[in-house]
Amino acid sequence: MWVQFNEDVSLEVEITASEELGAPVEAEVFSSSGEEPVAVVQVDPGSGPVGTDHRVSVDVIDDYEEVVGRVLLTTDSGDRGAEEHELDRDSADVGYWWRVLTSGGTEGEERTDTFVIQLFTDESEE
Repeated sequence: MWVQFNEDVSLEVEITASEELGAPVEAEVFSSSGEEPVAVVQVDPGSGPVGTDHRVSVDVIDDYEEVVGRVLLTTDSGDRGAEEHELDRDSADVGYWWRVLTSGGTEGEERTDTFVIQLFTDESEE
């Protein structure tokens, strides 16, 4: 059974009419109590026009990389709705999770999308 391991953390990603790409946005991810840092999440680039590929990565702190077994990203694009995306675990680094998402919409559209990261641990009975 998957149980959430962290306090929800969100990032805002700007979808712009400009062709210019923005600097990465990142946030620290904390344990369920909000007391212990467990990972860092980053979206690169942090802004760009419709059609931009945004690399989402979560780097879990070494002490917790074996505990986290699933990473879920929810993207909320306002009137366009919300979607869930599973991140992939890197083949060479068990604590690194990632996925590339392409922003959708119509050319020239401007909005702010919210990306919410959830880490999960498997607490299945053995």
